[in-house]
Amino acid sequence: MNLRDVPIKRKLTTIIMLTSSVVLVLVSAPFIAYEWITFRKTVLENTQTLAEITAANTTAALSFEDDKTATEILSKLQADETIVRASLYNREGEMVAHYPAKQTASDFPLVPKNYGYKFVSAQLHIASPVREGETWLGSLYLITDLSPMYTRFTYYGIIALIVMAGSLLIAFLLSNWLQKQISVPILELAETARVVSVQRDYRVRARKYGTDELGLFTDAFNHMLTEIHDRDQALRQSEERLRLALEASGTGAWDQILETGLIRWDSYVHQLYGMKPGEFDGRGETLAQHIHPEDREGVSRQITRAQERGGEFMTEYRVIWPDKSVHYLASRGKVLLNEHGQPTRMTGVTLDITKSKEAAEALSLLAAIVESSDDAII
Repeated sequence: MNLRDVPIKRKLTTIIMLTSSVVLVLVSAPFIAYEWITFRKTVLENTQTLAEITAANTTAALSFEDDKTATEILSKLQADETIVRASLYNREGEMVAHYPAKQTASDFPLVPKNYGYKFVSAQLHIASPVREGETWLGSLYLITDLSPMYTRFTYYGIIALIVMAGSLLIAFLLSNWLQKQISVPILELAETARVVSVQRDYRVRARKYGTDELGLFTDAFNHMLTEIHDRDQALRQSEERLRLALEASGTGAWDQILETGLIRWDSYVHQLYGMKPGEFDGRGETLAQHIHPEDREGVSRQITRAQERGGEFMTEYRVIWPDKSVHYLASRGKVLLNEHGQPTRMTGVTLDITKSKEAAEALSLLAAIVESSDDAII
């Protein structure tokens, strides 16, 4: 029986019920088997004793060929209700008497060839020799009805079933009550873990029911939630400080999963491309459309080289905003490798360098003007 995917409440109840059933069967089966063997042995011994006594009483009748006396002796077997038939044979194998007398001789078996006993269906057949001293006089054949034994064991079976049903009912009620002592704390722990997983609320705490192993586990679970909550708070504060620092410096962060090619931007990277937060669909094709056509090949070459070598890259390029204005950006990223040395992710930052580019161009223009002026003076 596979209980792996069964709810823990049903699992505990099933285990207790199965254990109780096995114990009841192991207790009842030997008792019934012992009664069965003992009863068969008792019936056999009693019938054999009765056959020996009856055979001893018929020695005179067989010796003097007194069929009437033999019939009277066999008729006394009616005192034992379990005796179905009895027949007496002389040394020639002829039937000299039978019980019940009202039945015909054809209803009785022929003279037995072997002495002993055998169980046939619901009957016990016994063939016993009739002797006087060492002289063999004939044979006695008895058939005993075993129906009372089967009736008795039918009652035993009914009683056993009633006892087992009552015991299993009590076991079920007890298991239903006892399993709650174990399942309720575990289920509450599972529900707490589910709430934490879904809601990301690390302030939730599991209820402690005792000081046993489950209680210790609950304490450890709550302590773990406390540490996670503290670390989550510290991480949020650190991320907020990083976000403020990046925004103050005009820098945005991004991340790309190489297997899917999807790119994630923070809210400030959207601004660097002239978009609103959430407007970028994460596809590389969409990003390429915003890069100046003259710079696309250079950016692609830098990224491909970094992925092949598994290192860092730094590139500058122009982007075209939706309003057709041109802006200069600088991106720096790093390729992350898995345990097999294969690139899996790229992460990095992007900075708006439009003003510095404009300033550099202005300085270059001013230097050119000054140089032209000097040449004119000369």
